[in-house]
Amino acid sequence: MLRQRSSEQIRVDAMKVALRKATSGCFSCVDSYLALAEEHGATALELQQVRDSIYRETGRRVRRRKLVKMLATGGLVAAGGALALETSNHLSSHAALSVQWGTDSGSQTCCDMSQHFYIGRLGYGGQPLGDAYYFNLNAAHAAGQDHTFGYWGIVGPNSCPAGMSPSDWGKQQATNAWNAWNHGPNAQYVGGMTLFGDLEPGFGGWTAGNYTRNQQVLNGFLAHLYDITPKATWPGLYISSRYWSSLLGTGYRPATDFVLWICGCSTCGGDICSPCNFSCNTQRTVQNKLGSSVVNTTLGGRKPVVWQYWISDCGCGDYNVMTQQSSSLTPALGSTTYHVTC
Repeated sequence: MLRQRSSEQIRVDAMKVALRKATSGCFSCVDSYLALAEEHGATALELQQVRDSIYRETGRRVRRRKLVKMLATGGLVAAGGALALETSNHLSSHAALSVQWGTDSGSQTCCDMSQHFYIGRLGYGGQPLGDAYYFNLNAAHAAGQDHTFGYWGIVGPNSCPAGMSPSDWGKQQATNAWNAWNHGPNAQYVGGMTLFGDLEPGFGGWTAGNYTRNQQVLNGFLAHLYDITPKATWPGLYISSRYWSSLLGTGYRPATDFVLWICGCSTCGGDICSPCNFSCNTQRTVQNKLGSSVVNTTLGGRKPVVWQYWISDCGCGDYNVMTQQSSSLTPALGSTTYHVTC
């Protein structure tokens, strides 16, 4: 009779197998085993320490698979039924980082709100070098180059150039976005390495329910952006749960890891204080909502790293909160593919 393994043993084994799969070259296998470890009790700190050590702490000039190998041979040890993270000169553990505050598009912070970061538009679709619209220079200066990020409007498959597949259309847009990051009108102000794709019908070419072709565009965009950006840099994606469901399908999980910037999730909710309202505490209400529901939402297997909690349609501007403090953001793993809590 086979003996059933305890949750603790499954947790430890899943972490071991994740590392073994990564060192054997199957980096795409890692996420599922980390998700299994989380389901069987791995703490958020354990998982975050692993991701931080692999993706962020080793440096951009080391190839991604080598990062995992270095951690496996010198950083991660399973002993006594518990998972331990050991550190060396190039690998260190960190406590949870404080929440960061910022804006996007045409908005700069006001009313004593901090400008820790800013995310400006770089362009959209087939523009070879992007454009200068919806980029606030004052916000970029206040945030600083390393914490000024860019986003690119992704155009859907209905607007593919003649003879081009949806996947190649996504790749072309990733190329244009990275060209704009490097050489576009506002390139000199942008130093944040994570570049976000903005997926919403307003950029054109998207049809609800056209899942396969829509997914092909996004797959091409994310995969190619991953390939052409510096090492240890992950692509980002701005999207709402409603658009994810209608355009991509709730069962869809992109093959390429990504940093989720979520919108339309309790945005301008009644229990959130407007950043322009001096009679209530915006930071406290946003952090309460972030911790109680937003961070538990999962789209495509990823939890939010950035949350747009206020939009200009509600007055005051476009405001965001970020759970990391880095110029190169790290994907946050979710244990399910699609789960909306806000």
